[in-house]
Amino acid sequence: YEDGDDFLSILTIEWDSTYEANEFFGIYNHFRTLYSPQADATDESRLRINLDGNNTTIFYSSNSGLIDDIW
Repeated sequence: YEDGDDFLSILTIEWDSTYEANEFFGIYNHFRTLYSPQADATDESRLRINLDGNNTTIFYSSNSGLIDDIW
């Protein structure tokens, strides 16, 4: 989604098992905390990952309110 300066990207990955989804979820969160430049509450609210069974969904936006609207 893009509207002027605002954007929202959503990536959903369907894994073969919940084990693989959980493993990715954990590794992704670990990587994000290690390599997010100047991670703070604002960055946290603009980049989120959701785990639901065999699926992981990554939300990234210029505006945390856009994520809140569909979270």
